[in-house]
Amino acid sequence: DRLSERTEQQGAMVVKATAENVDEAVRELPDANLRPEALWSVHSQPVFPKPHKRDSDTWAAIRKITETGEKIGLNHFKPIRPLGCGDTGSVHLVELKDSGH
Repeated sequence: DRLSERTEQQGAMVVKATAENVDEAVRELPDANLRPEALWSVHSQPVFPKPHKRDSDTWAAIRKITETGEKIGLNHFKPIRPLGCGDTGSVHLVELKDSGH
């Protein structure tokens, strides 16, 4: 009732490969002890326009908000429509409130 040595070795290789995949995936998870602010800090860095777009109306509207020292947040946007979703979230088309952009 014992598995052949070859089958046993193949099974061991599958288990080892799976363990390596799990180890790699777990290393990419955020630290569970971090506060939500710390988890999102990487996504809250300033974004700058490309040189050919820096004088656009869209960036002017963004500068109008940020020049006051205010950080842009979800409260600055109005949802237009959903564009899609996947395993890790969804994507929505938005515009800056009261700007038309």
